[in-house]
Amino acid sequence: MTERILYLIGFPGAGKSTVGREVARLLTLAFFDLDEIVERESERSISEIFRLEGEGGFRLRETEALRGLAIPGGAVVALGGGTWCFEENRTIAAARGVAVWLDCSLRICLERTRAPERPERPLLQDPESVRRIYEIRKSDYRRASFRVETDSRAPAESARAIAEWFSGLDGPRANPLSAQPFH
Repeated sequence: MTERILYLIGFPGAGKSTVGREVARLLTLAFFDLDEIVERESERSISEIFRLEGEGGFRLRETEALRGLAIPGGAVVALGGGTWCFEENRTIAAARGVAVWLDCSLRICLERTRAPERPERPLLQDPESVRRIYEIRKSDYRRASFRVETDSRAPAESARAIAEWFSGLDGPRANPLSAQPFH
C-alpha cells in the first residue's frame, strides 16, 4: 500500500472523527474527514447539499472527493456513515488501504448525533427509517478488515487498538479489504 490509508467506517455517531484524530496522532499520519472535504469543496453544509441536490447529489460529491483524495505517505480518513455502502467507494478504498469498522449500537449513535453541538444529520431525521438504514449499513460495514466496538470504549482506547492493529500490518496485501479478522 503505497499511500497507506486507514479508512474509518461506521454509522454516524460511532466516533469516526474523534477516534480518527487520535489514531492519526498515534500513527503520526494526517487526518481527513470526508464530510468536511465535501463541505469545503462544495462551499455548502451537508444539510444544504441534501436540500438542494438530494441524497444522489451528495453521494456523487462524496465519491468524487474520495476519488480525488491523494495522500502521499498515508493518512487516516473518516468516511461518512453511508460512503462505505457503495461498491464504487469500497473499490476506491481497497486500492489504497484498509478499513476499520467502528461498531456502535444504534442507541449510542443516536445519543451522540442528537447532542446540541452536533450538526443536523439529514438521513437521521426520520426515526422510522433510521433503524432500517442502520441494519442495512451494518451488513456493508462487516466487509471491513478490522472491527472495534465503540459503545463502551473511550475514544483513546479505541484509537490505541486500531493503531496497534494497523501498525502490525506487514507490507502490501493483494486485497486488504477482503480479509475479515474481526477482534
